[in-house]
Amino acid sequence: MKKLFLTVVALLGATTLFAQTDIVATFQQGQASAKAGNLEQAIEQLNIVIDEYYNIDEPTSNDEKAFAGAKNYIVKCYNMLGGRAYNAKDYDTAVEYFTSAADNAELFDNIAEANKNRQFVGKCYEAKGATAFNDGDYATAIEVFSKGYAADKRNTAMALNLAESYFKSDMYQEGMKIC
Repeated sequence: MKKLFLTVVALLGATTLFAQTDIVATFQQGQASAKAGNLEQAIEQLNIVIDEYYNIDEPTSNDEKAFAGAKNYIVKCYNMLGGRAYNAKDYDTAVEYFTSAADNAELFDNIAEANKNRQFVGKCYEAKGATAFNDGDYATAIEVFSKGYAADKRNTAMALNLAESYFKSDMYQEGMKIC
């Protein structure tokens, strides 16, 4: 009976050790995927690290480092995907990725990264709204610039574009509120 008990304890210990080692290995795979430019795959792997970390009763220092690294890398991956989409002028996709980066950064208490990515969201809306404005579609420009202004209230260019769109639409009161 004593041997059976010791065997069970050893198996549980080995299982816990394997899970802890697995989280570090998964982080390393995610890190390698990110460095290779496979950002979607990296995000999947890093999410596994984050999810599994919460299932570990007593994480080792290596588990904690992997967890911290996964939180950092996942924000960077979403940010890089947003940058790719922005450069391709796919502003809607860029907004999704930058928003995911900002939301994850905020979730992990990285306010500076969250703010930076919210500014990128604003830049996406600014570029998309400029197209509508230049085409004379002021109603769409107001809609897009409003979303951008909501995402980044510090973007004065966005505020001026929104106000000008209101003015061009003969909505002077709304434009003056923004000014």
